[in-house]
Amino acid sequence: MINNVNKEMDFKQKNKLDPSKKRSKIIAAKVNQEQYMDILSRAKRCSMTMSDYLLTCALGCHPKARLTPSQEEGILNLRNCRSDLVRFFSLLNGCNSSERKELLKDPEMLENWMRLLVDIGNRLDAFLSAVCAPNKVPGNSNNLKSTQYDSKG
Repeated sequence: MINNVNKEMDFKQKNKLDPSKKRSKIIAAKVNQEQYMDILSRAKRCSMTMSDYLLTCALGCHPKARLTPSQEEGILNLRNCRSDLVRFFSLLNGCNSSERKELLKDPEMLENWMRLLVDIGNRLDAFLSAVCAPNKVPGNSNNLKSTQYDSKG
């Protein structure tokens, strides 16, 4: 209960903006229905509000689309692979040298294989971090709302 109150207070304090940084100016553009729906669809795919999406594009950045359900399933599979690698290394680290020799019969091969697996694990971690990072409006704008759209729009 106390943690929730603290989080709410932190959230309110973070939302108090320096007046010079608050977005208060409006830029308007006329669009037809098809263009409006296209922009709205693109913003939703990026998990951004239409305002944040248009601002990001206007500032020369290209926000990435969020993952589809099948891509999220693939990422979950990659996360499980990473977990398997961690469990395997934990098992090997728990073995003494004679147990390791018996396990794989060739300690040099095991060491080389472990180096390759560490490299794969590090690359996988970097990939997952990059793919799962949220889109942000460039610059010092800090009055962004983290908006998740549901399928209804």
